[in-house]
Formats: sequence, structure tokens, C-alpha cells
Amino acid sequence: MLTPAVYFRTQVFSDVRAALACDQVLQARCKYWVSNLTVMTLRKILFWFHLCTGLVAGTVVLIMSVTGVLLMYEKQMTAWADRGYRVAPPASGAARLPVEALLGRVREERSALPSTFTLRSDPAALGFGRESIVYINPYTAEILGEGAKGIRTFFRVVTDWHRWLGAQGENRKMARAVTGACNLGFLFLVASGFYIWWPKQWTWPQLRNATWFRRGLPGKARDFNWHNVIGFWSAIPLFIVVLSATVISYPWASNLVYRLVGEEPPVQGGQAPGGGGPQRAQRQRPEAEQLRKSEGVSSGAEAQRAEGRSSRGGESRPRREGSVGLGGLPAPPPTDLNLEGFNPLWAHAEQQLSGWLSISLRLPSRKYATGLHDRPR
Repeated sequence: MLTPAVYFRTQVFSDVRAALACDQVLQARCKYWVSNLTVMTLRKILFWFHLCTGLVAGTVVLIMSVTGVLLMYEKQMTAWADRGYRVAPPASGAARLPVEALLGRVREERSALPSTFTLRSDPAALGFGRESIVYINPYTAEILGEGAKGIRTFFRVVTDWHRWLGAQGENRKMARAVTGACNLGFLFLVASGFYIWWPKQWTWPQLRNATWFRRGLPGKARDFNWHNVIGFWSAIPLFIVVLSATVISYPWASNLVYRLVGEEPPVQGGQAPGGGGPQRAQRQRPEAEQLRKSEGVSSGAEAQRAEGRSSRGGESRPRREGSVGLGGLPAPPPTDLNLEGFNPLWAHAEQQLSGWLSISLRLPSRKYATGLHDRPR
């Protein structure tokens, strides 16, 4: 039989051991709760930011997505609308008329020169601004008519909504800032959505539920499953698309891409970063000017170029009057523009690639700059 003192000591030791064991269990449970609380807090924070960003930027992203899909098929739909303007050579091996003659014919007909001239395998297209296209037979210089104005007006409106949310004038700066911010928000949606989607345990049932559609789910669970599955399979292409849109929206992102590949960012506003000066502007002179030299263009055209070079001395220079028209579009070329010298330039462009599909000439809004662009097969 235990004495009271021995019994007391035995009971105390037993209570102490039980308290220590409970304390260890409590500590383990507290660590588990704290770790789970941290993870759940981060997920909840990202979830709410993900939800709020989607609600705010969702409408703008939807507008840019729909208009972007439409603009992707602009060339095909415009070509379909202008399918009636097709010509064939009058005889086998017939030669096209010189470019200067075609431009002169259009100037006589409309008392103006087009801003662009494009020669394809059948008709030649002359663009008067963004909405007006005149087709001409390159073999007879016959004016075939104007292209479909309705579809060009439609795509002009689509472009305005895609870039500036339909804003005009000075409001376009604010609209461009909004679209750029929504692009960044969309990039956050893709990145945070992938983290929220990440399964807590990598088991086959959970992975299958997160990557494939499930049947028989109620409304809210079904919507959540569809959101996860569609977001998972479209995460990589969406990330690439939104990242490229960010590069287009922000100059700092575009300059970063140039520096990552080891190249110097291009000059913006006529001034090189760090004060490149006239030497940098001389290096960036368009290739068309070098082509004009190599082809021996007439002295009149050379004088026009010299007039332009004489005013290019400083690191920065104001925008020349008349170089930009309404809506930020290039101003139309002067009616009295000297067309002499375009034929050798065009012949040189044709010799660059034997299988060319189209050659485009952008007529200058001033008297000393031209640009030729050829597209390979």
C-alpha cells in the first residue's frame, strides 16, 4: 500500500508526462494549422485579386479579343469583297505599263496622287487614305473602279476599337493607357490563375479533375471545372499573346526585348537614346535612298533628297508640317510630286526576288522620301 507521499509523487510525475505529451501534440497541430493558414491566405489573396482583375479588365479584354480576331482576317475579307476587280493580260507575254505612267494616269483622273501603290499579279491597287482604294489595269491604265468602301469602313472602326476603344482625338491617349493596363492585368490573370489551379496533391484523380471536363456536376462546380480546364489548356498561348501585346503597348517592354537579344532599341521621335546625333540618323536612312543612288535617279529627285537632308542636322527636330494628316495618318503626297525616278526603283525591286507576289510603293508626303516593299512568295 502506497503512502500518501509516494502516491502524491507518482501522480505528479504522471501528470507532468501527460502534460508534456499534450504539449508536443499541441505544438505539432499548431505548426500544421499555421502552415495551412499561410497557404490558404496566399491562395485567397491571389484568388480575390484574380477575381477583381478579371471583373475590371474583362470587358476591355473581350473587346480587344473579338476585334483582334476580326482584324486577323481583314486581308482575306477585303480581298473577297474586291474579287470583282480581276484583269488578265491582253496577250500572252504582254508587259505592264511603267509605274510612272500608271501614277500619271491616276493623277489625271482624280487630280491627286495616291498615298500607296501596290502591284499584284492582276490589278494594281492605289490607296487614297485608309478607306479609299482605286484599282487600275496595269496593262491599259484603265481605271477599274473603287474597292468596297463598306468593308474598309467596318475594319477602320474595328481597328479604332481594338487600339483605342473607339476613342477619337486626344482621348486616344487615355484609351491606349487603359488598354495597356488591361493587357498587364490579363498577364496577371494568366500567371495567378496557373498558381490557383495548381493541385495541392499530385494524384491522378485530382490531376484528371483539373485538366479534363467532368460530367454530372451541379452548376457552380461545373462552371468552376470548365474554367479550370479551359484556362489550363489555353494558358501557354494566352501568355504568349498577352506578353506580345504588352511589348506593343509599352515602349519600355519593347526596348527590353531589343536589349535581351543584344540589339540597340530603335530611335523614337528622331532622337537616339543617349544623344546619338546625326551619325545615328545617317545609319538609319532607309534602303530606298541607297537604291536611288545605285540606280542613278535623275538630278531633280536627287535635289529633292538633298533638300530633305539639309534639315536633318540636329539630334532632335520638330515634325515637318504636312507630314501627318488627320487621325495620325500620313498626309497625302503633293499633287505636283515629280514622278521621275520611280521606274528604276521599281525595276530594282522586281529584280530582288524572281517569285514576288506583290510590290508596294508608299508615295512620300514630302518631296524627298520614298519606300519600296516587296513580299516574297
